[in-house]
Amino acid sequence: MKKNLVIPVCMLLMIGMLTASGCVPKADLDKALDLNRKCRAQLQAEMAKNQSRALAEQQLQDQLAIAQAQARKAEGDVASITAARDDLQTRFTELSGKFEDLLKKNDTPPPVGDFLLPVQVNKALQAFARANPGLVEYDPRHGMVKIKSDLTFELGSTTAKASAVEALTKLVTIINDPAIAKYHVYIAGHTDNVPITRPTTKKRHPDNWYLSVHRAVAIKKVMQKAGLAPVRIGVMGFGEYHPVAANAVSTTTGKKRGNKLNRRVEIWIVPPDRFLTSSVSGGGAEPVDEK
Repeated sequence: MKKNLVIPVCMLLMIGMLTASGCVPKADLDKALDLNRKCRAQLQAEMAKNQSRALAEQQLQDQLAIAQAQARKAEGDVASITAARDDLQTRFTELSGKFEDLLKKNDTPPPVGDFLLPVQVNKALQAFARANPGLVEYDPRHGMVKIKSDLTFELGSTTAKASAVEALTKLVTIINDPAIAKYHVYIAGHTDNVPITRPTTKKRHPDNWYLSVHRAVAIKKVMQKAGLAPVRIGVMGFGEYHPVAANAVSTTTGKKRGNKLNRRVEIWIVPPDRFLTSSVSGGGAEPVDEK
């Protein structure tokens, strides 16, 4: 900037001296004046550039200030979330401790839903679910083991895969614990809402009602073969009508896409006084009519 200011000032001094001497040709004077104009124009251009640079620098400083404010807010949000998480962890630890104390004081855990499973069975089922995380889920609130159909059967099939048969065999060992030897085992099949359209599949399973029941029956056969007494077993199918998650529709074709969470078989372990009339062993009255 200083260098640019010197040029026009010196030029003006030179012009003044030449003019004062009275011996400057007009052509030289014109050249000097032209050079002065160019210098002034250059000076104005540099000043404009400096102003632009100053404006850009100010904008950057403003953006930096905004970013710093956002970073401080984010730090505050993280601190709040961390504090909330720590509080929840503390409460969870306290509740877990109380629950463990109750387990140590009693032979059975606190009420689960509206009935109980013995402690050793509950623990065995939890360990079973942990050993088969991709295939099995266990709901201790209801004494229910959920088997994921996509990992149990091939598409449209009711033949259990070898890995599922192995897991179900281990499950029967748990269910045959003497502590729940009189409990019933209800096997419920569920599907998503995608209609059965393949001719080969539709021939065996006309709709999702059939597929859900047939898969429950397939699980029943595996468990019975593994040693589960048939007198304890109940089989049912709910088709697509009891989803646990929203079924999807393709945005491109508009066809139903279902949801793999809804394709499942649930195994409920139920006390003997629930949902069934009392069993009668042997004999009985003579039938009124014959068929």
